[in-house]
Amino acid sequence: MEEWRFLELEFPANPAVNLAIDEAILNAVLEGSVPPTFRLWRNDRSVIVGRFQRIRDEVDLDLCMREGISVVRRISGGGAVYQDLGNLNYTIVLTDGHRLVKGLGVIESYRVLCSWLQEMLKLMGLNPEFKPPGNILVNGKKISGSAQLRRRGGILHHGTLLVNADLSLMKKVLK
Repeated sequence: MEEWRFLELEFPANPAVNLAIDEAILNAVLEGSVPPTFRLWRNDRSVIVGRFQRIRDEVDLDLCMREGISVVRRISGGGAVYQDLGNLNYTIVLTDGHRLVKGLGVIESYRVLCSWLQEMLKLMGLNPEFKPPGNILVNGKKISGSAQLRRRGGILHHGTLLVNADLSLMKKVLK
């Protein structure tokens, strides 16, 4: 049986630290000092912006300032995401030579690395649909999105699942 590391490690009040932990996990997996890792965590009210996005184009910064909502850039691509304690975030870090993703293209690796969440949702009686590159929909509505960073032979795949998030605030904060 293959060894994996499971971490339930979070600093909800500090989204920048949570994202830095993801990068540290990637570096540790690449160094070979830890096995492939699966992590669950949450952020308090924050907007996490993709690596290549222009923050002002994606986020109502004035509202974030008034409401005390953190705005943090992540190292992976993808779109801006509003998070609060009603979101469950996950991180999967492994090498690109790992049996789960070896030889797969980007979209297929997303499909594989999102499949655990789809299976969990099926067990809950839902009918999740994978929508490339890394989204999961239920009844046509997006409930999960994910992003990846590929660096030096490693893959950092992280995503979020809307559980009980403040959707009205999310709609106001994200442009």
